[in-house]
Amino acid sequence: MGIARPRTLAGQLTQWRADRQTMTRFLRDELVEGIDYYQLEIRGQKTRPTLSKAGSEKVLGFLQIRATFTVDTATWDMLGKPAGVLCYRCTLTARSGEFVGEGRGLRDVKKDGGDLNKAVKMVQKSSQIDAILRTGALSEVFTQDLDEEVSAPEPAPAKAPTSQDLRRRIWAIVQEQAPDVRSREDVEAWITRQTGMALHPDNYSRILERLL
Repeated sequence: MGIARPRTLAGQLTQWRADRQTMTRFLRDELVEGIDYYQLEIRGQKTRPTLSKAGSEKVLGFLQIRATFTVDTATWDMLGKPAGVLCYRCTLTARSGEFVGEGRGLRDVKKDGGDLNKAVKMVQKSSQIDAILRTGALSEVFTQDLDEEVSAPEPAPAKAPTSQDLRRRIWAIVQEQAPDVRSREDVEAWITRQTGMALHPDNYSRILERLL
């Protein structure tokens, strides 16, 4: 394939800039903090926004692409076929069927207390978000791994989140991980099963850590 002419390259760059501006407006105007993405303060540092499943689905709808999932045997083999670890690949396709991009995710079933159904949902969510971040070139905006965002060994002074902030984040996680849980009683019971702790303001920080 020959090298594109300068005029063609300039046109492509202009279109790319226009597309990025459109995507930036969409992210700014349509995604809601605490539902579509969330931020945490860890060791005094505020992380980049972390895209949630709800937010990833909004991006899919905006781009008019579809996500499908397959077992990622190649990655599992590369890891040494560890028992209890699920590996999935998410493939993104346009309405025309054209391949758009892909992403990968893995999950240890032990992290979900041996609940295979939940582990499958979580690994599919992880692979979908990975696919969207890669395909949309959104890694500069969102992160998926909070650990890679925190590099300072010493905590810095920061305003502690309020109980309301923590409760809002907990609720967003419950909606993402257990969308069928609706009533207050069911939410409290689900949180206790997942964390071993009662939903009380004194426990909010530790509950949030365990859910993440």
